[in-house]
Amino acid sequence: MKKWLLIITPLVLLAMFGVWFWSLASVPDEDARSVTLTVEETGVHVRQPGLTNWEAAKSGMEIGEGWSVRTDKSGLATIEFFGQGESRMGHQTEVAITAAMVDELNPSSANIEVEVGAGRVWSRVLKLFDLDSSYSVRTSAVVATVRGTAFDVTANADGSSEIIVNESAVDVQPAGDTAEEPSAAIAEGFALSFGADGRMGEAREISDDMKRDDWYRRNTESDEAFAAREREQRLKALRSLDGPRTDSIVSGMAKLSEQMHLALNKGNEREILAQRYLARRYLHLIDLVEQGKAGMAAQEFAKLENYIRTELRGPESEAERQRIRAALKRISFLVEDADPDSPLFAFKQRIENLTEALTESNEGSAVFVRLLALDARLDEVRRLLSHRSYDEAGMTLDGVKNGIENVIREVKPVLPRLTSDERRTIHGKISAVTAREKAMRKRLEAALAPVEETATSTEDGIEDRANGDDPSTEPAPVVTPPDEPPTVEPPVDHRAFESISVSIQPNPLKVGETANLTVIARRADGSEVNVSTLSTFEIQHPIGTLNGPRITATRAGNTMITAHYEDDGYTHSASVSINVESEVVLESLRITSSAGTSLSPGQGTNLIAEAVYSNAYSKVVTAQTSFVLASGIGSVSDATYDPGKDQAGEAMITGTFTENGATVEGAVSLTIGR
Repeated sequence: MKKWLLIITPLVLLAMFGVWFWSLASVPDEDARSVTLTVEETGVHVRQPGLTNWEAAKSGMEIGEGWSVRTDKSGLATIEFFGQGESRMGHQTEVAITAAMVDELNPSSANIEVEVGAGRVWSRVLKLFDLDSSYSVRTSAVVATVRGTAFDVTANADGSSEIIVNESAVDVQPAGDTAEEPSAAIAEGFALSFGADGRMGEAREISDDMKRDDWYRRNTESDEAFAAREREQRLKALRSLDGPRTDSIVSGMAKLSEQMHLALNKGNEREILAQRYLARRYLHLIDLVEQGKAGMAAQEFAKLENYIRTELRGPESEAERQRIRAALKRISFLVEDADPDSPLFAFKQRIENLTEALTESNEGSAVFVRLLALDARLDEVRRLLSHRSYDEAGMTLDGVKNGIENVIREVKPVLPRLTSDERRTIHGKISAVTAREKAMRKRLEAALAPVEETATSTEDGIEDRANGDDPSTEPAPVVTPPDEPPTVEPPVDHRAFESISVSIQPNPLKVGETANLTVIARRADGSEVNVSTLSTFEIQHPIGTLNGPRITATRAGNTMITAHYEDDGYTHSASVSINVESEVVLESLRITSSAGTSLSPGQGTNLIAEAVYSNAYSKVVTAQTSFVLASGIGSVSDATYDPGKDQAGEAMITGTFTENGATVEGAVSLTIGR
């Protein structure tokens, strides 16, 4: 019995260890998102592709490209597209889904088009991050295209149309127009009408009466519910991927387990699994920041960036690029609301920088990513305005305006090399961002404007109009207060800044890496304002290239970067030192024996190979190393050395390892039986 226990116990323990080791990288399967129809109020019918008859709709049914949906005078319905957006149909509305495609490997990459034959459709779309993604609503008169907004489209019986934009911006074009540039962009808070011939009317602000309308009010509430519901669902999906944290003592074992899982999967399954592992690493970094461990998170993010940049130089660079972008998109919603005073803001900027670096091989995508970053700054402006932080909002708007001008200037030589669809998308995004910037600036100006008061008087026989005693006299002008409360802060006095300081993160950095420069201006009362985008920079020695508040290292060395900020005719200056280290390169291969270098006759040993890099980092690469018996007794098979029976002597074993085109060799000398 004891003998059996001695045999079974190690096997049971080994099996338990195997199960535990495998579980470290196990993640649950995720249900694919689809197009679903929800019946809000009865009176909804559907027509399947290729058929002519209509049938009663069932709430929760899956539909898709080629389907049509119709509501009668009592019906209301919602069509949800892959969790990326939803379109809500009013009474007596008919729509056709002319496009509904999503990338299996990248669910946030989608192409959706809804054609409104009659009636009213309100759509709420979450952000789309790809140049070739879009969400369009078409009528017989106009096409409205968005990549993250809330808007309402009405197709009237006479062929005319109306578009109302509640959030962000929409670029519009008359139906049938094939021009690459959009005809107009409508910013949030405005409406635009189109005649049956597609001719545009004058843009007008959304009135208070329109906002009090039951349709408008109900849909704005539904927008918030949809965004909150989708955020919660996405967060739940991310949390389900959770595993050992970066600061866990078993994080190294978890990475080995991940490698085993990846090795046993192929094709799309492997790509999806790799995305999930990257996404949960980002999630862990965000958790570290929220737990007050921003320093540790920054260090781990730097390691992750180095890993990514190394992978992007490998043979699977394009596949790696796609999976990294997909992982970044999965977690971006967790930081999109981070403002400059949030500990997550620096992390948000690093994600933006990494996303831009991932598009460096595609000129069109690189421009589009820069426009997305400007859109993110405008989201920050909207929140700053709601918090009455008017000086910071104004400075951010100035930075956005400069950014738009830079993109317009720099994109000109790029456009001829892009496809017509890519040019159309970039023109549309530029128009949308420009329209948003102007609308936000108008809101800021309204918030800072003095509030006029309507006075009444009974002097000189003039009756008090408020009493309505003089119907022949026109009512006194009523000044509608701005969206913000009437008590406002005065415009910032730029001369109040006493000094500036400049910092750089990360520092040091490697050749090829990018760092952000942050310039803080301080007032006499001790308050601070981020003026990075409004500052100019100069570098003492050319060890990198400057692009606004950003530097990309080009060679190793030390130097100073000086920031200048113009303050009502006076220039504040501050400097920071920067250290650029040489690019990490593969230097050597270290080979060791698990049983040491002195073996007994007949005693075999496992060989271990470690790649050594220029920054002293090393990693085990035994499985990727080719071993050869260079001289002496015995034999080598894979990573195992066998001296043979009853033999004594010497053996020299060499190994060769190749990574990213660089090859290194190593050797180990063994003594047997002496």
